[in-house]
Amino acid sequence: MSNFLAIATVTATLSQLIQDTVEVDVPGAGVSTVRPDIAGNNNSQANVNIFLYQVTTNSAFRNVDLPTRSSDGSLVQRPKVALDLHYLFSFYGDEGKFVPQQLLGSVVRTLHAVPQLPRTRIAQKINDLNFLTGVGLDQDPELVKFTPLPLSLEELSKLWSILIQTPYALSIVYIATVVMIESEDTPQRALPVKKPLITVMPFRNPTIEQLLSQKPGDKFPAPNQPIVVGDTLVLQGKQFLGDAGINTFIRIAGELVAPLAQDASNTQLSVVVPPTAVAGVQGIQVVQQLKLGEPPTPHSSFESNIMPFVVRPVITKITPAGLVADAQNLFSGNITIDVSPNLAAGQRILLLLNEKNNPAAPTSYSFIINSLAADKTGPSVIIPITKVKGAIYNVRIQVDGAESVLGDDPALNAVTIA
Repeated sequence: MSNFLAIATVTATLSQLIQDTVEVDVPGAGVSTVRPDIAGNNNSQANVNIFLYQVTTNSAFRNVDLPTRSSDGSLVQRPKVALDLHYLFSFYGDEGKFVPQQLLGSVVRTLHAVPQLPRTRIAQKINDLNFLTGVGLDQDPELVKFTPLPLSLEELSKLWSILIQTPYALSIVYIATVVMIESEDTPQRALPVKKPLITVMPFRNPTIEQLLSQKPGDKFPAPNQPIVVGDTLVLQGKQFLGDAGINTFIRIAGELVAPLAQDASNTQLSVVVPPTAVAGVQGIQVVQQLKLGEPPTPHSSFESNIMPFVVRPVITKITPAGLVADAQNLFSGNITIDVSPNLAAGQRILLLLNEKNNPAAPTSYSFIINSLAADKTGPSVIIPITKVKGAIYNVRIQVDGAESVLGDDPALNAVTIA
């Protein structure tokens, strides 16, 4: 298969083929491969100009190489593109002796008698031009064929006046098809198949229709209640367990977790929110695995839709430190918040303070950490505060938009700034 030099090789070989003919039919005639406005500078000299003015993809071979890569991105075969080359032949010479028409007749006869580039001529041209060495066009299974392309008067007028923008000269258009250009990348060879193993199963995707949550100690799950680490998520839907030989897992917090056995059915699965889950919007998905191959290894066969849910942070400790009042008796310092689950790098932290014992005109503050540094992650975060009035404040924290849950212990819901 030919490489990127194929287009230049076709043009060079075609010009040599025409040169060998017209110099016999019209002594002294030459062949050029320049723009028509340059070729027409000397109209008195007998000359055939071959100009590649358009390249299009070949519709018959457009997708012949698909697919070129496997699902993991490795190359399975060399990509190749199939092109059609559109050539404009223009003819120049003494109009009084009909030289352009003689040249036109010579070219038309030649391309009708030799409608494809012979491999011997391609090989000879490659030997003549060192920069074409290694093109591989002479070894292509598809020969490049030439077909006249009839253009209407309007199309011909646009070609000369708009595209080329030079006075019209006697001309004809041919299309060369097909030129195959192949990548030089080396594909990865597949291992030979020693023993074919075929597994047939019905196409039954699991589907999550509703997500409920259940607090420890509760008898039944409920919708639309805050979800924290340690809660049980209850998935309701269909086709969760699949057929015999399929193992069902739940993907949560980036891990595959086995559902709770006591609640597993074809329409309901349960799983406990693991401590590895981070606060914020998360996704949960049912994954069915089947052991394939030899030795049998688990493969993800079917996956459900992803159901989003929000893990809410829980404040476990509040520690103010280094509080110093300024001249207006406004305090600045740090508040350390211990929270569950652990905080991750890049999370957005927002501390909310609302004055507690002033219902008539309560004061509120918010302090933000836009992106938590990697060395500041863990179960606690230090949040600087500035110019806060001395008072008792209700404390809430938002992690990636998920707001903390107010607990029953007042010490975990309030802080005194003094």
